[in-house]
Amino acid sequence: MYLFVVSFRYGGLYLDCDIIVLKPLSSLNNTVGLEDRLAGSSQNGAVMLFRKHSPFILDCLTEFYSTYDDTRLLWNGAALLTRVARNFLRDNNTYDNPMELKVQPSFIFFPISRNKITRYFYAPVSKTERAQEDELFKKMLNESFTFHFWNSLTSALVPESESLAARLINHHCIRCFDVL
Repeated sequence: MYLFVVSFRYGGLYLDCDIIVLKPLSSLNNTVGLEDRLAGSSQNGAVMLFRKHSPFILDCLTEFYSTYDDTRLLWNGAALLTRVARNFLRDNNTYDNPMELKVQPSFIFFPISRNKITRYFYAPVSKTERAQEDELFKKMLNESFTFHFWNSLTSALVPESESLAARLINHHCIRCFDVL
């Protein structure tokens, strides 16, 4: 809830602490991302960029206050973003109204889904697997703005030195790998 209040009051960028930025985010505004490529995917609030006094964020605050349930964590988070976005896109993004909400495809912020993330903490075992990871690495550097490590699933893992996760850390984080 605090995130919505601050976003509404000041605007700006929010990133979860397990996100690394792959390219400048300055071209994005009023944006959230889909969590994965599946039809009916939910919005994920790990990366959000909104202008000050965003009508979408105001709708999120209104929904939060009217439907908060302390026994349902997802209901108050990702499910809330998804409910509000569905209604907001239907009701507010018209020809006369500038885009106040842009929902990015999953590859923009979450190029690897939470279901597949752990395998990328291990080095490829074959030349074919290495070639596939090389292509994925290049594609992420060209098309994705961020990379999500899904820390709730990977916090106990240390990336192997030739893994995709290690390559991303080495490419974008000045001191992260030294700490590991």
